[in-house]
Amino acid sequence: MKKTALFLCIILLMSTLLFSCDLINPNVPEQPEETEHNYADVIIFMGQSNMAGRGDASLAVSCGEGHAFEFKSVTDPTKLYPLEEPFGQKENNVGISDVSGLDYKKSGGPVSAFCEAYFQATNVPVIAVSASQGGTNSSEWQPGYALLEEAKNRLELCLNYMYSQDEYEVRNVFMVWLQGEGDAGNGMQYEEYSANMRNIVDEMKSVGVQHCYLISIGTYMKSLNPTRYDLYIKFGEMQAQMCANYDDMTHVSRKLALMPENMMHLNNHYKQEAYNIVGNDAGKNTAYHVLTGKAPVCDPYVEGETVSP
Repeated sequence: MKKTALFLCIILLMSTLLFSCDLINPNVPEQPEETEHNYADVIIFMGQSNMAGRGDASLAVSCGEGHAFEFKSVTDPTKLYPLEEPFGQKENNVGISDVSGLDYKKSGGPVSAFCEAYFQATNVPVIAVSASQGGTNSSEWQPGYALLEEAKNRLELCLNYMYSQDEYEVRNVFMVWLQGEGDAGNGMQYEEYSANMRNIVDEMKSVGVQHCYLISIGTYMKSLNPTRYDLYIKFGEMQAQMCANYDDMTHVSRKLALMPENMMHLNNHYKQEAYNIVGNDAGKNTAYHVLTGKAPVCDPYVEGETVSP
């Protein structure tokens, strides 16, 4: 009985040793460790002067550390910068240039507020690309024209950079559009604007954009030109309706339309307090659509509404 027990112990010991050798056998591949993905969403911000921003950057919403970054496609496409207003101020070249002589026209806009609100809702940072120029009509943003070709180039540069680094993995690619004041003033009708926007969105989709989020335009100061004011109001309503007709376009803010004139300046531009409100609203509503797949309800501006810097 003792010999049998000893024999069984020896067999068990040998089995244990052989099993241990298998664990450290160099021919057996090691299982990769699980890694946590650091996702980021790439968003290109496109349009004319109210997207570019004519506010006061010192009053703009600040983005928390790691919440949003600017990819400077013109001045330094080699790394990411913490996003701050005036967003995209020096990103000017022959394709897209928002300058007047030697003066930069971008002075503070809605992008930082958008990105902070988006991060707070999704917990995903934004990699932002600037592609806006004041005074531009939708007919100037058509395929083959400098503005749209440059926007495509800027996005492609950003995506190439993002795919070359290992800090963030691109989750989504979007465009945010705020433009139409010039078209509204010229009395452009739905069919023409819708066709122009269809061309713009389709062209941006060809370089990676998955969805267009549209901020409808504000107004022209009614005290200065009631007729133009009415044209702007109708145009903003038309933009919202257009988005409802396309699966790849979503209306995300109408806050600018009913803001009082004391929040405006330069005829049809806005003060920083207004940009903070519309950016915050659009960022939250965009996040809502991303998270739920449902179109948000875009509420109008409410008297006394504010967003803290």
